[in-house]
Amino acid sequence: MHEVSRRELIGELAYMQQHGTSLSMLIITVRNTSNGLLAGIVGGVFSLDYPIAGWLDFRRTQRFNAFCKRQGFSTCRQKWGSERVIRAEIGMNPASAADAIDACFSAVFMESGSFGLVLRQFGWSKQAEA
Repeated sequence: MHEVSRRELIGELAYMQQHGTSLSMLIITVRNTSNGLLAGIVGGVFSLDYPIAGWLDFRRTQRFNAFCKRQGFSTCRQKWGSERVIRAEIGMNPASAADAIDACFSAVFMESGSFGLVLRQFGWSKQAEA
């Protein structure tokens, strides 16, 4: 991932860790694509969430599960309304969480090199507190 995107991601994760709630999510997509993951926080621990796009999304689902298993992250399947999601706890440190997110984009979406990210807050906002 691009260094500027990495710094922004670490900053957003640190802010969410300090000020977010269990309903706070960070929607992370690769710039100019629809390839995305969700980052959340539960009890101070970051979670990396993969929304399953449908029954044809089995390859990426397998890649996400294999990535989590290789990294030693425990996963669980959840249902958010009508959406199915695979959730993995990726730790408490924003920098190591950013590394895990970068590695996950590489493993699941085959994104490599210097790619930019689009970060969108859901359930919280820095501007609301300013």
